[in-house]
Amino acid sequence: IFSVSDVLFDALQERLKLFVLMLRHPIWLIEVWYNLDWYGRIGKDSREFQLCIENREYTVPWFAYGWEKEYYRLSPLEQAIRVIESISRREEQKFIQLSDEDRGKCLLIPYEQFVVNPQKYLDEVKDKLHTKETKLTERIMEEFNLPRKLEVGYIDRKKEEFDKLLKKENVSMG
Repeated sequence: IFSVSDVLFDALQERLKLFVLMLRHPIWLIEVWYNLDWYGRIGKDSREFQLCIENREYTVPWFAYGWEKEYYRLSPLEQAIRVIESISRREEQKFIQLSDEDRGKCLLIPYEQFVVNPQKYLDEVKDKLHTKETKLTERIMEEFNLPRKLEVGYIDRKKEEFDKLLKKENVSMG
């Protein structure tokens, strides 16, 4: 949503105090997109709603606009890779295009770091919003099992699993 958030920044202006962007590792996003068959659910599963763009030849999700033919030519794993790459690039471009003031309203939080050390990011949110933690904060942290301990080598193991998936599906990243 961040890459198309102009309307939020324009409508809220100075009332927008904080825009939190939770960033997941791209390997995890690609893996989830592929394993949960999100590409196959779009337009078929009522629980997976995406805005779509329709032209004479194709109907594609909004994030494939501009590369419709490629979207349909790619295998499911290649689609997942290309979609995550496209969305990530749009988000990066959006962040760069923001004014200094609006960029200062954004808090980028790497998910894998957040789950291990949520307090660091909660402190940033509290500082930016001039607020404090409550008992509800503590309860929510417990419900979501925060902080967590990531197993040693978790990211390396995910990369190895991803490499195996690429080989299995005969997909080259070069």
